[in-house]
Amino acid sequence: MTATRRFRPGWLSSYATLYVLFLYLPVIFLPIFSINTAATPKFPLSGVTLHWYEDLPKTPALIDATWNSLIVGVSASILSTVLGILAARSITRYRYPGRRAIN
Repeated sequence: MTATRRFRPGWLSSYATLYVLFLYLPVIFLPIFSINTAATPKFPLSGVTLHWYEDLPKTPALIDATWNSLIVGVSASILSTVLGILAARSITRYRYPGRRAIN
């Protein structure tokens, strides 16, 4: 007797939906709760304010972190672009073992 299972796409789509909700619900709710007047996140919102954003430009640690993130992001983008271009030229120009597996 062989044990085979039928593939049911309904389970896969349900799993994918739950996974996406798990990933994106915090991203959706964070900006909503950040403009709330209450100090703790709760529904219904007690009011709308930008009070929590007033001190952001005055915080030196946040400014340093922003610059560090910008430097790392730009450096990674430039490095990955250069390496990608060099790899693409190598694949299209030269013949070497294993080249077909990359294509």
